Amino acid sequence: MAENESEGESSVSEEAVQEKKVPEKPSPKKIENPAVEKAGSKAAVSKPGFFSNATAAIRNDYLTNYRRNCFIVFVFALLLLGGIAFNYFRHGELFRKDISLQGGVSITISRGDLDRTAMLNALSKDYPKSDINVRELQSVGVNTGIVIESSDLSEQQIISSINSNFENLHLTASDYTVQMMSATLGQAFFRQTIFSVLIAFGLMALTVFIYFRIPIPSFFVVLCAFLDVVGTVFVISLSNMRISSAGISALLVLIGYSVTTDILLTARALHGRYATLNENIMLALRTGMNMTLTTIAALMAAYVFAESELIKQIMLIMIIGLCFDMVFTWFMNVGILRMYLDHRESAQKAKHNQN
Repeated sequence: MAENESEGESSVSEEAVQEKKVPEKPSPKKIENPAVEKAGSKAAVSKPGFFSNATAAIRNDYLTNYRRNCFIVFVFALLLLGGIAFNYFRHGELFRKDISLQGGVSITISRGDLDRTAMLNALSKDYPKSDINVRELQSVGVNTGIVIESSDLSEQQIISSINSNFENLHLTASDYTVQMMSATLGQAFFRQTIFSVLIAFGLMALTVFIYFRIPIPSFFVVLCAFLDVVGTVFVISLSNMRISSAGISALLVLIGYSVTTDILLTARALHGRYATLNENIMLALRTGMNMTLTTIAALMAAYVFAESELIKQIMLIMIIGLCFDMVFTWFMNVGILRMYLDHRESAQKAKHNQN
């Protein structure tokens, strides 16, 4: 009886000991290359910190040194105006116009085996003082012909020069099509398009002044839109691009789109929902940059895949103008608004102290 009790006590004690045993810890996972693992973990930790610090530094510099940024862009705008004035006094025009704006003849030859450069060199050799432009026609990336434009040559002069320089062509009237516009009609159309641009600009300025009812911010909204057009025209003149009536239409669209971001910035700065001016400006910056970059991406896709030269010209003018819009809106106009609002706040404080 005593032996059974002792055996029972021993079995119970053994079970208690087994229950009190601490489970073994799982063996740590083996690391094949501890140095690489350690370096990777450090990089993973430090990389977000680097980018966040860089972003914070850029943001702080942008919001703090707005006077410097505004001054640099203002000097840049003066250089653009000086370049356009120099080009006008040198060539007598702001940019080169095609026959739709100055009159002339356009000959389309629908043959894919023609060399544009050789054709232009041959015509320039025979008529060195004439205004001649040769461009290619393409369909799905394949050359389908060329277009020869001239404002001071006739159809007979161009065809005779081509036949004399390219003996294998022997062009006849059935091999090409001709479009002609008189110089008087082209110049009249150009004056009408420029007048329409001025009217559109004036109506845009009037709308801005009516909306804000504050002269200084409204004036600089209009100024930034004007400088966008100035910068675009300067690049066009430097690239020797011939502007058509479609190009003038692109400038009209550019005026309407570029003023949108300036209105967005001014509205956020004057009537923003945040308590501080910096937060309102950064909100406008994020919204405006998303709008502009998205539009530029769409325009670049249209420029790459479009086959029409007119469409390519419209897309290129819009891309150039929107790039200038980012500079003038988010550097010059931001600085002007900050200085205006700081001056208004200090004037209100001084008036309050006097009372």
